[in-house]
Amino acid sequence: MSEVRGTVISPNTLNGLMSNRELPVKRSLFVQEYVKDFNGTKAAIRAGYSPASAHVEASRLLRNPKVAEAIDREMSQIASSEGITRDGIISQLSRIANDDSTPAGTRVSALRVLASIFGMLQGGYSQADTDSPLSKLLASMRQVRQQA
Repeated sequence: MSEVRGTVISPNTLNGLMSNRELPVKRSLFVQEYVKDFNGTKAAIRAGYSPASAHVEASRLLRNPKVAEAIDREMSQIASSEGITRDGIISQLSRIANDDSTPAGTRVSALRVLASIFGMLQGGYSQADTDSPLSKLLASMRQVRQQA
């Protein structure tokens, strides 16, 4: 274990710091801490920033292009090491969206994420696409509400 101004750094975090060499150590440490729970304030505190100003520092760091790039790289590395792929996410979301035993709200959420992945929500919902799973599910939900 290493230490940066009272902040204990694990070997895994130290490896991450080495991979973000274009960032100062404290910013690299923020990146490593941020991807643990996506809480900027807590990540800033764990990275050694003052608790009194951690929320301000986190906001500033998250708007920094180099920090954002480092977070994206770290998330890609985590996804790769965990075997998370775009196809796997799409497959799992499709199973959720098409499983009749799944609550309707969860199914709609899965369909919205899928529609977003495929760029189907950029221009809003298409009235012409009535055969889509999202359209069918929403239509059936409207029918159930009307019958109740």
